[in-house]
Amino acid sequence: MDLIRDKPIPKTFESLTSLRRLDFTGGTAVKYIGGNLFRCFQSLNISEIHLSGLGVGRIDHDALFPFGQLSELDLSDNPALGMHLLEIADYLKNSSVRVLRLNNVFRHGDSVSANFVLQGLCGLNVTEMYLDHNQITHLDPIFSTCFPNVRILSLSNNFLTPKHSLTDDIFHLKQLVGLDISCQYGGYGCSSDWKRFPRSAETRDSVCVDGMTCPFLLPPSLEWINVSHNGLLNSALPANILMKPSKLKRVIAAFCGLQVVPQPTYCARNVVPQVQTFDVRMNYLQCVNESFFKYCNWTSVTEILLGGNRLGEGAGKRCNNDSSDVLGFLRPVSSLKHLDLSDNKLESFHNLSPLKDLAQLRLLNFSRNKFTNVSTSLASFIHLEHVDFSFNQLECLSNQTTVELHNLKARKGKHVSVDLTGNLLSCSCHCFHFFEWLETTDVIFLHNGTYRCQFDDGSQLSLKRLPYVVVKLQHLCYGSAWFPLFVASAVFIFAGITAGSLSFRLRHDIRYIILRMRFNQRQTRPEAEYMFSAFVSCDHRDAKSFIMKRLLPTLETSDTRLNFCVAQRNFCVGATIMDNIIKAIDKSRNVIFIVSIHFLRSKWCREELLIAHQVSV
Repeated sequence: MDLIRDKPIPKTFESLTSLRRLDFTGGTAVKYIGGNLFRCFQSLNISEIHLSGLGVGRIDHDALFPFGQLSELDLSDNPALGMHLLEIADYLKNSSVRVLRLNNVFRHGDSVSANFVLQGLCGLNVTEMYLDHNQITHLDPIFSTCFPNVRILSLSNNFLTPKHSLTDDIFHLKQLVGLDISCQYGGYGCSSDWKRFPRSAETRDSVCVDGMTCPFLLPPSLEWINVSHNGLLNSALPANILMKPSKLKRVIAAFCGLQVVPQPTYCARNVVPQVQTFDVRMNYLQCVNESFFKYCNWTSVTEILLGGNRLGEGAGKRCNNDSSDVLGFLRPVSSLKHLDLSDNKLESFHNLSPLKDLAQLRLLNFSRNKFTNVSTSLASFIHLEHVDFSFNQLECLSNQTTVELHNLKARKGKHVSVDLTGNLLSCSCHCFHFFEWLETTDVIFLHNGTYRCQFDDGSQLSLKRLPYVVVKLQHLCYGSAWFPLFVASAVFIFAGITAGSLSFRLRHDIRYIILRMRFNQRQTRPEAEYMFSAFVSCDHRDAKSFIMKRLLPTLETSDTRLNFCVAQRNFCVGATIMDNIIKAIDKSRNVIFIVSIHFLRSKWCREELLIAHQVSV
């Protein structure tokens, strides 16, 4: 909606009884807002007005009176307004405005003028005040007296310098919940007389952001602070930063040029910290002291954002850590749910072993590092919901990782997501299992339409054609191996059949060989080991007429003490003939052959002769 100079808002808006917010941001330039411009809105309960970026130079003292229920007023980006804000001071003091946005309202960034205007607004019952982009170098000492109920104070993009102090006023804002002092182009510090500040028990347990030269005391009610985009920290996060207030939940110190988070040297007594978010992204951190979270009992932290640092280059140096683990400082933070390690020049999981103790992790960001494989186990992250491996150098996920992701999905019964964007995956045989799993898994892969993989010949394919990729890899990895596999299998089967056939056909020869090995020491065997004096080999027809009736009765007498083995008398019933022959020869000291026409024609007699010959060789 545009505002046209000296032309009232049309009366048709009077019927919009539910209208609560008017936003003229960036509309037609209006240098002057007259007293009658908003009279048509008098019957409406407007609670918000945004007049930013209109080039307003003046506002009539009664222009805003139609808005009796106004709770938020935005006059930002009207640099010519400046001192003319005093013309609506009476209205603001008597209004219900609680949120006042005065970003970039002083033409020349005159800090004196800004403080003069703030004095003129003294008594305004605001809870949120935004004074960004005004080149303010300091606040007037009576600021906390004039605005005692401020809960959120933003002084971003100003020129707070070491020549002036915020200590006296910020500390006495007893209702202050959020403080933004980011982007101070002049640096930040305190006046040289800070040591004379009363060191009561209350101030002694307060937060001290010491910067380069002096401390900055923060009120105990503070819940979040933003000191991003500052050179005030002089490459190291102050050792005693934020030990109190006890209600502090969010710490933001991004883009500060930090190189080290050292060991704390002071912690407030009888304080239970409630810090939940620690944001030090986009610094130069090479390490964090292992006692930083443990020393002051920061164990309630659930979100640590370390993206855009240099932990991969630190290897524990300059922090006096006992361990070489880059993430050793995380061990006490067992409640951590979100960990951002993106863009830290990490190359290996070898020094990241403390991760396995973070069982409560839900979001894990490893993007924009130099990982070539996922060599850490995800099994311990039983609550994991998302892991980001985007823009690394991964070729694929290992079998172990895919199994762990599958089990995690099955255990949680909820969605588990992975991001592999920006990794040129490898369309090779050692990654075939991954692409085959990727085609069927329930695990969500974010932006999977952008994934690409490269074959050994340098050609690439988009994983939008994942089924085709799987088929092609199957042909490359297994199709060319079918013939050698078939030949090898055929040779193996043929060799097995041949060996079995030969073994059956030569089973007696095999037994001969066994016998030969067993009878090599025959001559050294004692007589007591032989059961028979001799084995009589003959045809069964000769046995009846000659052996049994004439030979044995003549030789087996009490005088000779000879004992002969004859098939018809001594062979075991139920055993095979060959087994009986072998056993008989084995148990006999000698072998006697009764050669006859019947003997020469008998198959088994020839077998006995052959076995005896083998034994005697």
